[in-house]
Amino acid sequence: MGDSMAEARVISPQDVCADVGQCVGNAAVAIESGWNEAAAGIAAPVAVARPTTEDRVAALVRLAAERGWRLLPAGRGRQLSWGNLGQPVDLVVSTAAMKEVAYYSPADLVISVQPGMTWAELSRVLAAEGQMLPVDPFVPDDATIGGIVSTAASGPRRALYGALRDMVIGLRVVWGDGRVIRTGGRVVKNVAGYDMTKLFIGALGTLGVLTEVTFKLRPLPLHRATVLLSGDVQALRTVAHTVMTSELIPSRLELVLRGDASRGVLAIDCDEPSGGAAYQIQRLRALAQEQGLSAEVLDGDVADNWWRMHRASAMEAPVCLRISGKPTRLTAQAAAWRTVCAEAGFETLWSITVPAGMARIFLSSTADADGVRVRKLVEQLRQAAGEVGGQVVVERAPAGVRRGIDVFGGLGASRVWMEGIKRTADPHGLLCPGRFAGGI
Repeated sequence: MGDSMAEARVISPQDVCADVGQCVGNAAVAIESGWNEAAAGIAAPVAVARPTTEDRVAALVRLAAERGWRLLPAGRGRQLSWGNLGQPVDLVVSTAAMKEVAYYSPADLVISVQPGMTWAELSRVLAAEGQMLPVDPFVPDDATIGGIVSTAASGPRRALYGALRDMVIGLRVVWGDGRVIRTGGRVVKNVAGYDMTKLFIGALGTLGVLTEVTFKLRPLPLHRATVLLSGDVQALRTVAHTVMTSELIPSRLELVLRGDASRGVLAIDCDEPSGGAAYQIQRLRALAQEQGLSAEVLDGDVADNWWRMHRASAMEAPVCLRISGKPTRLTAQAAAWRTVCAEAGFETLWSITVPAGMARIFLSSTADADGVRVRKLVEQLRQAAGEVGGQVVVERAPAGVRRGIDVFGGLGASRVWMEGIKRTADPHGLLCPGRFAGGI
């Protein structure tokens, strides 16, 4: 493997294009810049193939294995700022042209789509049938389903519906040797023994190229309402934990804070029928009054627009850090971490999914192209969070920030197990080498 990898480093994009063109047609391959810069931090043009079928994806992977080319599975490249800086690749296999609905049974609440379908396109297809995939990740609307699954991107709706990995029930994947495998299936109760599907969710393309994803769905809420409670952060924390231990069933329970200010917003969603929503709103108004907080109720499209603006504001930040910890303690611990960020000179937007014990810190002022200040902040936060059992991940950041740091914080005792999985799925070690945790 070492010799073939060395050869891959001196193969020109033109040579790769010539071979790939014979495999999938010259119209489906081009030499482009930007891909290696984002994924590997190296300014090197690369051949980009855009196959339209699973068979062509498999043929490209087999060709890469034969030639010893390093390969990057991708969609539109919207989430290449996630993961470690890997080694530069010789071929990008973009599935952006594969965006069909392979199977849809609205009655069974199950859909299978190709990985190139965008988040916005899938949402429109489902909305036409009164259904939804209840995740709201902090990604652009034109991010592909393959990219969202490969990064395991979730958002505030995790508070009620769970993480993305809870909604994926089947995959079709091309392994690193060109074999096509299927995990799970198209019915919800399909897992016997080890659930292989979850291996590929969040694997950043290091285990295979996704060619189809099957989701279990939910009906669109009959009534949508968001209650915004504003005021003292301590009072907001008290309300959040009261809600968590009450009879209320919020679909989102997000604490939104800016910098180290003493005031913030607690956004609470209700996906109940109008009667249930009215009861929840009444209870929240009462809790707000007890704690001296103001309350504003948003309905329907107005509520949706507030969440869109919140996501857009978060997406403007070049760096996102994710801290996980115990749900009952995270909001209190965040007070000290906010001070660490402020003392380091960063402007921050915090979005804390309270029931999930997960906080995202969006850094809107980096001021260092080489990422030295951000990496120092990550080290400080990891030390502080580690003392209370928390973990810090650099969810997304420019290449300069990710250089010289494991964005996941390492693998620990699971390294041997993960390396074994990598060897099985990618025996030649050619899929996104170095991009996953521990440099796998």
